[in-house]
Amino acid sequence: MRVLLALLFVSGWFTSGLAASRSDRPIVAFGDSYTEGTTARRSEAFPALMEASLGIPVVNAGRLGETAHEALPRLERDVLRHNPRLVIVEFGVNEAFRGDTVAEAAAGLDAILTRLAGIPVVLVGVHYAAFQENFDAALRDLSARHGTGLVLDAIAGLLDDAATTRDGYHPNAAGYRILEARIRPEVERVLALADRQA
Repeated sequence: MRVLLALLFVSGWFTSGLAASRSDRPIVAFGDSYTEGTTARRSEAFPALMEASLGIPVVNAGRLGETAHEALPRLERDVLRHNPRLVIVEFGVNEAFRGDTVAEAAAGLDAILTRLAGIPVVLVGVHYAAFQENFDAALRDLSARHGTGLVLDAIAGLLDDAATTRDGYHPNAAGYRILEARIRPEVERVLALADRQA
């Protein structure tokens, strides 16, 4: 009987320890200005809003003006060192703004997703200029090949409405609230799936 109780105690401690270790690990949002929260306060960016919504730490690893290729060298420092529970990957607008091809943008994202193998990921796409249906198709292919969650055209309409943009290029605080609401359900779905498989 004492052995059984001891086993139950150890098993319960181990299980709760695993649960705690999962919940203590942060989500990392890795992206460009839409992740950083340009034109709004840091507390108004979607990573901060998602942290408040989910009750899970969310690290804001967004950087204004970056492409996926440019962000790759900081992946270890800004993402992997946090031992993330999940990573949100959001790039594409700067590639489109500079006139890169969809294939070039997809190659940069592919390199990031390859480095993130084994970590749950939600891939977030945006439409800008020529990056429309072809970019969506590339993101669907990347998501299928790497087994990620996927949110397409996450900023749809936000840059066309004065109520949700300050400069016509970035969301404002209201726009970032909508962006967070569009991304969060897929994050919740992928987290739940990862927890069931753990």
